[in-house]
Amino acid sequence: MPDKYDKLRFPIECLRSSFRGSFHLYPKYLYIKKRLTTMDHDPINLLPSKDTDLHIAGFPRTANTFAVGLIKKLLPQVNIANHIHTKATIKLAIKNDVPTLVLIRDPREAVSSIIIKR
Repeated sequence: MPDKYDKLRFPIECLRSSFRGSFHLYPKYLYIKKRLTTMDHDPINLLPSKDTDLHIAGFPRTANTFAVGLIKKLLPQVNIANHIHTKATIKLAIKNDVPTLVLIRDPREAVSSIIIKR
């Protein structure tokens, strides 16, 4: 028997999908997303701001954690924004004049690594 909400499922999924995509494109939405989803970190410190010394960005599984660990080991006083994995953080870093390190890896290797990890 069909659910009374079946007619609404597709439009709702479309809206959810398009809103989810907005987080990756528009920096202003990142604050809202991080505030709603981050419990164990201060979400504002994860995003590049005027107080950030360095921003590290990259697709998941491109050595983000390794790069952050290495820099923190060598320069413990550096305030690093990282692990958001969206284009919007790069735009935000540029807007705030924050030096940004974009990590690049062969896409086939990154996707393979994600599949193997999961």
